[in-house]
Amino acid sequence: MPAIFALVSEQTERPKYAAVVWEGDSREVLQAFPDGVRQNLGFQLWQLQQGERPSDCRPLPSIGTGVFELRDQDERAWYRVVYLSRINDVIYVLHCFEKKSREMPRREFETAKRRLKAVKARLAEEFKAELYQAILKYAKKYSQKQLQVILGEPQPRVSELLNGKIANKSVDKLLRYAGRLGIEAKAKFAQTHKELVEKELTLAD
Repeated sequence: MPAIFALVSEQTERPKYAAVVWEGDSREVLQAFPDGVRQNLGFQLWQLQQGERPSDCRPLPSIGTGVFELRDQDERAWYRVVYLSRINDVIYVLHCFEKKSREMPRREFETAKRRLKAVKARLAEEFKAELYQAILKYAKKYSQKQLQVILGEPQPRVSELLNGKIANKSVDKLLRYAGRLGIEAKAKFAQTHKELVEKELTLAD
């Protein structure tokens, strides 16, 4: 694939450049598109990386919140790039395909839906790990007895927490711990938690 995504010089003042993560075979499919189509869609992705909204994109709420498609066509077919909008400076390309009619084929719809679900699950795990690490950092300021009082948990639960037993800790429980420790998690985690885990962040201001 040609070097469509331009590098930003260190001396150039521009918005932070978003990365592109390709799900499944989406990159290989895009590379196989005709040259002109590939360049057009590549430029639109580059615009997204720059924080700009391409003119020929539309939302796909039937697949999920924050999912859009980039569009192009030639005399032979319609071409689509389905992506999850920028989250924490990353754009997730879920699926690329070509079609012969205006309707999205069921197989392509299901593929995009399945990959979106996988991205959500992965980001939810990343969110949980970041939140857990923040809690561990703050917890170092206190003794185990103090943590029992602050968190409202018995000693065995506090010990599990401090020993990195993340598997039996739900995101909701970790959010409660963070709130009781006075961790301001809204600014750092709100977008990921609300848009991808689809829950409201309820920490105290």
